[in-house]
Amino acid sequence: MEALRAADLVDREIHDACAIIAYFAFVNRVADGLGVELETAGDAGRAAPGKAPPSPDPAADATGWRAPEA
Repeated sequence: MEALRAADLVDREIHDACAIIAYFAFVNRVADGLGVELETAGDAGRAAPGKAPPSPDPAADATGWRAPEA
């Protein structure tokens, strides 16, 4: 804590950093426990071996986002 205070961080900044670091650690442990594998940049959007590629959603925009139904 002394080092953080010496770097002029206030309580809110220290809290936010701790929350982000804790969340990152939590998500990594969950992903490890579920056996999630990393995508490489070249694999993004490609189907895993033995799986069909995802079919495009005609109602989605270029990012894959789809507006909620009204």
